[in-house]
Amino acid sequence: MMRFGLIGLGGIGLVRKSALEQSEACELTAAFDLNQTLLDDLPPHVARFNDADSLLKSDSCDAVIISTPTHFHEDLAIAALENGKHVIVEKPMASSLPRFLLTCPTIAPTIATPPLTVHHPAHLL
Repeated sequence: MMRFGLIGLGGIGLVRKSALEQSEACELTAAFDLNQTLLDDLPPHVARFNDADSLLKSDSCDAVIISTPTHFHEDLAIAALENGKHVIVEKPMASSLPRFLLTCPTIAPTIATPPLTVHHPAHLL
């Protein structure tokens, strides 16, 4: 089972959370959001973090979904990859494609954008 961390629990982050909850192959095991109320609403088994960096450095997840405002995507995705996490990031993936492309080939984990999740049963409702 793939263990996921979710960075950003507002709007689309809640859609991603719901998809993880319905999946038999994935589990939400970690989360970060600036809104403490959203973190408090998570199931007890989900590790809660006070900042994204702590989540990314932890061993509480194998992959992260980045569902934050656009201007945070690039730095969070690169940091996640540098910490050995697989990454699903909302579009746009980066505001500086040359920096992103120069950084990512040197890092082993996988990065994807949400079109790969379109066929998840939660999206068919």
